[in-house]
Amino acid sequence: MTSLNIEDLPAPLAQSRSRIPALPPNTGLLLRSLSDDKLSLSQLAGLLERFPPIAARLIGLANSSWSAPASPITSLEMACSRMGLDVIRSVSIGLAVGTPFKPDRCPGFDSDRFWAASILTADAASWLSANLESWSGMDTHSARTAGLLHNLGLLWLADRMPEQTGQALMTIRQAPEQNLNAALIAQCGIDYPNAGGFLSEHWHLPELLVTAVRQHANPEYHGSHWAAARLIGVAESMASRAWQGQEWDASPVLPITAAEQNTVFARVLAQIDEARAMVRSLFPAGQQQ
Repeated sequence: MTSLNIEDLPAPLAQSRSRIPALPPNTGLLLRSLSDDKLSLSQLAGLLERFPPIAARLIGLANSSWSAPASPITSLEMACSRMGLDVIRSVSIGLAVGTPFKPDRCPGFDSDRFWAASILTADAASWLSANLESWSGMDTHSARTAGLLHNLGLLWLADRMPEQTGQALMTIRQAPEQNLNAALIAQCGIDYPNAGGFLSEHWHLPELLVTAVRQHANPEYHGSHWAAARLIGVAESMASRAWQGQEWDASPVLPITAAEQNTVFARVLAQIDEARAMVRSLFPAGQQQ
């Protein structure tokens, strides 16, 4: 399945254009700016001050038990310095794109796991792309963004088709060997990569990101930006296997050695507890976006 028109979407997603989630104002500017290698901590803080809800959550996270600062963090620049650019980028993008969605009505939707999976996939994608930029066509920041957005469609489905999505999630819990996207197609009429790809395109995100989101789970895709999609697919698999405590079987898709892949996987594995703790601090007591 390639680019979808609104008429191709399941009825609950396509009832009217006005009901398709809209990004908060200036989110496109935020996404572009966060990909700037030359952005200093003070410039990043100045940019984020234009997004008060995100700024407040970042300062709160910097003061949480997860961050455990020696003294109170009272400014965005202090928060950026405390948590580092990668965390700030990941959390800011997640908060920005997650704002339109309320998935709490979906039975079985695990918010902690969803956001931890997003962050771990973003980390894996960024670390993999460090040695594969010329092959994938993605720098580390674009790879991180694509990793964060890869499961965006699941968030939309949980928000707009909560019962059907809940049934698909229940199928996977009862039979883990089943494929989530197959279960979603059976219950919702669409899988999460295509739902996320539609949203990404509707939001006018760059074609590279749209393709990575839409095609990361499709090994048969060989169109434009195919290598970027493969990289995100491998990053998602690494995050999933690490979360489930499984070993990594080197992917023949990537033109790097098994040892290099295992090094990245070990880093992902080492990040699980930190990602889980960060998500719980960011969304306390299961708080949704």
